[in-house]
Amino acid sequence: MKSTLLINTLWITLGIFTSANAADKQQPDEVVVTAAPSDYLLQPTQVMTGGELLLKAAPTLGETLANEPGISSSYFGPASSRPIIRGLSGSRVSMLSNSSSTLDVSDVSPDHATTVESLLAEQIEIIRGPATLLFGSSAAGGVVNVTDGRIPQQPAEKSISGALEVRGDTAADEQTFVGRLDGGAENFAWHVSAVDRETENIDIPGFATADPAERSDDEESGTLVNSYSETDGFNLGVSWVGSRGYLGASVSELNSLYGLPGPEEEEEGEEEPILYEGPFLDLNQTRFDVRGELQFDDKTLESLKFVLGANDYEHKEIEPSGEVATTFVNDQWQARLEAQHASIVGLNGTFGFQVDHRELEAVGEEAFIMPTETDALGLFIFEERDADWGTLQFGARIESLEHENSEYVDYDDEAFSVSAGVILPVAFNNELTLNLSRTERNPNAEELYSNGAHIATRQFEIGLLANDGQAGKETSLNYEVGVKRETGDIVWEASAFYYDIDDFVYQELT
Repeated sequence: MKSTLLINTLWITLGIFTSANAADKQQPDEVVVTAAPSDYLLQPTQVMTGGELLLKAAPTLGETLANEPGISSSYFGPASSRPIIRGLSGSRVSMLSNSSSTLDVSDVSPDHATTVESLLAEQIEIIRGPATLLFGSSAAGGVVNVTDGRIPQQPAEKSISGALEVRGDTAADEQTFVGRLDGGAENFAWHVSAVDRETENIDIPGFATADPAERSDDEESGTLVNSYSETDGFNLGVSWVGSRGYLGASVSELNSLYGLPGPEEEEEGEEEPILYEGPFLDLNQTRFDVRGELQFDDKTLESLKFVLGANDYEHKEIEPSGEVATTFVNDQWQARLEAQHASIVGLNGTFGFQVDHRELEAVGEEAFIMPTETDALGLFIFEERDADWGTLQFGARIESLEHENSEYVDYDDEAFSVSAGVILPVAFNNELTLNLSRTERNPNAEELYSNGAHIATRQFEIGLLANDGQAGKETSLNYEVGVKRETGDIVWEASAFYYDIDDFVYQELT
């Protein structure tokens, strides 16, 4: 069944910010891509910040980016959507929060919300090319990094400053309040931010079910039933900032309760009481982060960065009767250490390693994946060289991944990925970019071990190893050519790409 929903919306945004002086207003803000060691990336890199982000920000990250070139969005109601980059989704698009994994299970299923709150973001970056290998081998589609300033990296400009934003729309009767405070004294800086959002069922022109033959007798026109949501969360961070770097920590929490729109199911046998409009999710994540950077006055090493993120994540998939059908638990941590070296034979770049540990468990009558423990170790390098003829960038990553499942055979393999690109100046202040990459991706836990009914997607999912099949690496060859102009009165960019993927893992309907 395919249907199209047309949603008429009037939305209003009100923002209150501390003002800058007149001299500051005449200077454009400098945009720094925080998820890469270089501010200048070859492959198309989109950065959304400032007024553009204020106007485009939506309740979900997928909707916020859905209208950007080359990006669409999955959609499982107004509370759950994830970016799709050039047709690639799920774990093929890495989601980062302040250059660290979001540590959620949004890549497991389209009904699972991301734990990134776009309305708290200071900047959103979409990155492709060699720099994506800094964060994993699976990001064939690209990397989306959301920065929100929860750990200050610079001394506070004022002892205290703040901002308040109020949003609303008529389609879902949305009421959203977003606020933040920043401040500090001497070498200490702190940050506090919070969001509270509530939406009702979305108003639509007509019936949600397009085919009258599949429409229930009691379905009402004009409403997408069970599309409500309630979300609240906060970030609290503090840093010590010195002349050669900083060290900071933060704690954050996100709570979200939202309905799962879809057709009503007829239950056989004994009828259960119906307390809610339909199935819904109750999500909670508590996250801790530690970050630091130390700069050196050295001819070999310029800086050293450390990132540690850990979380306690749980969400419950609840039936209309109020019975908890499935509980997802995801205890995960990620640590990264990267060093930026000084120029060596004209090359400037970054190298380091990343360690991941994940314990994923789904418990309940309709749990479709058995408990799985995942460990990964990655080594990476990214280099750049400027010359008279143009700029060269290349990256490489080797990653060892091991899955241990409580019921099926374990999975253990390595993935090796390389990527390179050049940028060449051409006529009329234009620049030509050429990129080539070969990436290997090991299957994730749900692709290997799923074996059961999935309440939200209404499918019975069977993984590769659960079906006694063969599980190998997914190999992608990516080619891209582009032309762009970033100076003068006319600024433009165009690119063409071709992906050739072997052993592509996908859901085949039986």
